[in-house]
Amino acid sequence: MLETSKDLVNVSLSFGIMLLAVLLAFVLYYVIKILKDASEMIHEVRDTVGEFKNHLRAWEEFLDSLKERMSSAGAYLPLVVDGISKLIEFISKKKEQKKSKKEI
Repeated sequence: MLETSKDLVNVSLSFGIMLLAVLLAFVLYYVIKILKDASEMIHEVRDTVGEFKNHLRAWEEFLDSLKERMSSAGAYLPLVVDGISKLIEFISKKKEQKKSKKEI
């Protein structure tokens, strides 16, 4: 089988090439596995960002509705203030009338 030194070199080279092929197969396997994990992680990040955007939209809608309510309440605020001031005037007049009746 091994008649010359050239045969020994050829056998050594074939084992080396086989070892290199196995090593490259393992490296390729782990590179593919890393890329798969990275892809899954990117999908999870996209899902998380999507959920975060949905929460932000919900808060934005809530704040917009609150803003609309406050602006509509702001439109009625002068009427409410005017009504309260007239109510205070009415109460103070009644108190004065009671004082004037007590003095008489």
